[in-house]
Amino acid sequence: MVETISQIVDIPHVFAANADIDARYDLAKEEGEFLFLMPEGRLLDNELVGLVKLATNFDMTKELYANTKLEGTIKKELVNFIFDMNGKESSLRVPKGELNLDSEDLNAPFELKITNKDLSGSVKGKMSAPKVKISASSYIEQKIKKHVPEEAKDLLKGLKKLF
Repeated sequence: MVETISQIVDIPHVFAANADIDARYDLAKEEGEFLFLMPEGRLLDNELVGLVKLATNFDMTKELYANTKLEGTIKKELVNFIFDMNGKESSLRVPKGELNLDSEDLNAPFELKITNKDLSGSVKGKMSAPKVKISASSYIEQKIKKHVPEEAKDLLKGLKKLF
């Protein structure tokens, strides 16, 4: 079902699941709200999944996510949303995402936890080809500090900018 909706609204299909949907939209006011409840689902391979696997060696496509929720409001061309998914070993949350339907610009800062690792970042850009950026987290900083010799600590600031 989620794949069909992705095709209808022309957004990338990145999560395989069935959903219970509650949606309301006032055509005159161009306002509405929606709630997608997905009892279980799996992430499909995408740029975020690839970067997470590279940084943590964890494959998010193998995780079964339960009680995933996508909830939001629509006001004219602006969609504000919250996305929350939880698996046994990982969780992903977008606490305040935005999508402009006219320009197709997406801004979805995320928080990701994998066992004892925390990552954060954002998915930004055009819906047809959004870019994923992983920000520095305590997990990445510890990994860098562990592998950077003492005499190269000044380079650490430059390395942090890569994430």
